[in-house]
Amino acid sequence: MTRILVIEDDPIFLHFLKEALTNTECEVTATSNGALGLQLHYQQPYDLVITDIFMPGKEGLEIILELKTYSPDLKIIAISGGGLFDAGNPSNVLKMAKDMGADQTLTKPISLPKLWNTVKEVLATNTSLPPDQWDLYQSFLQTNNFE
Repeated sequence: MTRILVIEDDPIFLHFLKEALTNTECEVTATSNGALGLQLHYQQPYDLVITDIFMPGKEGLEIILELKTYSPDLKIIAISGGGLFDAGNPSNVLKMAKDMGADQTLTKPISLPKLWNTVKEVLATNTSLPPDQWDLYQSFLQTNNFE
């Protein structure tokens, strides 16, 4: 089963993301704390991490850098609705997130189809699987409506 970690400090949006992704039959863990998210990944690595950028404590850009240092092949989606330094325009910080290793970025608010399509796209680019597991992985994606 695909394991997804969601790190988002807004409790309402965190709940939205968790519920939306749980409905895809993935194992979803959600936390509002960046440091805890890193700890969870180190204890048992995830296939995909979705992280907000602007959060108290450890911010999303720090999380992306640390995760990519520890797990270079980890798939990451960065999300933002803008923050104090972005004047409500998240495109600048999301470009930075992509430059730091995020596989894809999303601007809040996020529709369910956009979320699902982005998760599908990012997971489908998983080329780190051994060749003998690729067919099994593709079958999983199809079974769970990711394809």
